Amino acid sequence: MNENVNTAEAVEVVDPVAAAREQKRMEAAKRRRRKKIIKRIVILVILLAVAGLIWFGVYELFLKPEPVPAPQTTFSYRGGFSSSVSGYGQVKANRTESISAPAEGKLLTLLVAEGDTVTEGQPLFTMDDSTLRAQIEELEKKIESINKSIDDAIESRQRTAETRSEVYESLADYDKQIAEAEEKVASRNLTAPFAGKLLDVSVKKGDTVIEGQEIGTIVRDGEMKLTSYFSYAYENAVYLGQTAKVSIPSSMEVITGKVTRIDKVRYITEEGGVLFAVEVTIPNPGALTKDMIAMAVLVGEDGSDITPAEQTSLEFAETETLTAPAKGKILDLNMTAFAEYAEGAVLYTLSDDGYAADIESLRDSSKSVRDQVEGYDEQIAGYTDQITEFEKQIADTEAEIEKQNERFDLFNGVAPMSGLVTAVTAMEGQTIQEGGAILAISDTSSMTVAIDIDEMNIGNVSIGTPVNLTQTTGEGEMYYSGTVTQIALEGNYDWGYTTYPATITIDGGEGLRANSSMYYEIVLSQKDDCVLVPINAVKYTEAGPCVFVRIPEGGSAPDDAVELAEGVVPDGFYAVLVETGLSDEAQVEIVSGIDEGVELYVAEGIPGQDGDGVMSPVSNTTTTIVYG
Repeated sequence: MNENVNTAEAVEVVDPVAAAREQKRMEAAKRRRRKKIIKRIVILVILLAVAGLIWFGVYELFLKPEPVPAPQTTFSYRGGFSSSVSGYGQVKANRTESISAPAEGKLLTLLVAEGDTVTEGQPLFTMDDSTLRAQIEELEKKIESINKSIDDAIESRQRTAETRSEVYESLADYDKQIAEAEEKVASRNLTAPFAGKLLDVSVKKGDTVIEGQEIGTIVRDGEMKLTSYFSYAYENAVYLGQTAKVSIPSSMEVITGKVTRIDKVRYITEEGGVLFAVEVTIPNPGALTKDMIAMAVLVGEDGSDITPAEQTSLEFAETETLTAPAKGKILDLNMTAFAEYAEGAVLYTLSDDGYAADIESLRDSSKSVRDQVEGYDEQIAGYTDQITEFEKQIADTEAEIEKQNERFDLFNGVAPMSGLVTAVTAMEGQTIQEGGAILAISDTSSMTVAIDIDEMNIGNVSIGTPVNLTQTTGEGEMYYSGTVTQIALEGNYDWGYTTYPATITIDGGEGLRANSSMYYEIVLSQKDDCVLVPINAVKYTEAGPCVFVRIPEGGSAPDDAVELAEGVVPDGFYAVLVETGLSDEAQVEIVSGIDEGVELYVAEGIPGQDGDGVMSPVSNTTTTIVYG
């Protein structure tokens, strides 16, 4: 029985339900694996496609060789060329006068209407002038007020001047007292009147001196002088500055000097000779002194000696006796006999008896009074300035009154000129402010057109340039001619663009309405029957302006072709020098170098290009610049 049990355990028992489930699980796992593989394949295909697109783009942008374009050509052609400036301007009268209210007032009567023709001096309107009269009355009251201010200022200035005069008189007293005190103080010091030697001294320190007392003698002995007498026979031979030889017997020397003085005295000698005096000055070498015997012989112009009648004696060049200028006690003495002193050197000092303190006090009082006087002077000047300003205000106000009186005539308005009433902006009974417009009169006998000329063309327009004019009216187009008569030197700049105001005078423009528009055309340049090429057919090179002419098929460039740098001339063409003339932004005139019908190389993008790359002739040969 045990054997049967073991056999049953060795045999595997299969559950059909479980087996079915396992089968489904395995099939699901297979499907999932297939989906993952498919998904990966799709992603790989997408990545390869993106990589291919990127490679294609890189190739197209960077690696693909550019195709060589066929050269674009055109043919030179013959035609007319003109350049003009045209546009619209505003018609204006030769002169327009706007009549406005001279002052605020009511318009009482209006004697003209718009469109009336008036003559110079013709009455136009009348206005109420009561406002102007009130203004003049106010100005007259202002003058009365200013006159009162002037009277007040004059009265105040007079009172101040009287006070100043009284104070100034006291200042004179102070000045006199100070001068007297300073004179007394100055007398304390005795000074050397000149540089020299003190010969004798008769006082000592501590002495009391009295005014006028002799206290010593000072001499200037650096030079000596002597007076000699000569016969009048030598009167015309002696002159100032003449050389003299002075002999000194005691020292046995001769010193050269000069004639410093001539006195035409009459000194009569015992023998009856009549003599005149001559003073000679000589330098003192150091050993000369007063009363030495000397003789001065003058040297004549011819070198001869002119001898005096007799010998004489030497004197110091200058001698002065020193006296005490005031009384007092000598506090300090600086006087030594035979000592040298400089000019102004103090020789002695006397006691001051309190003068210095008195002078300081007087000076303080004087300064205070002077300050008061200066203050009064400033007040007087201030009142004078006020009066001057008031007088100026009166003069200005009187001038304004005179001006206002002249305006009374304006309240009865008359025509300032003959012309047409082009505007009436006020009506009877209306109160008009000062400067408010009433009417306008225009001189329509000569009309002008105001225009603006572009900065690119202003250089081609000048005074006297003829102008074609056209005005479109209800009756059709009216044609006029005119002339540029004025061009502004200063332009008007706006948004990077500058225009210059100009004026055209219309020939026979009588009757045109002011401020109407008019078309104008100013021909800048014009030429008929000329060879033309597009502007880009001309190449400006180092050799000059050139065009590139196509080489005929199977042919070659002529021997006279212009040689240019490598790469400048396109393949299949040769360069020809040309002379250019008129031009604009599209075409240029060829004066010489080629004729019409020549095939030329042009740059890309020129107006008139045909689909096959050949440039067709530009049909419009008139350049018109329209603006304004």
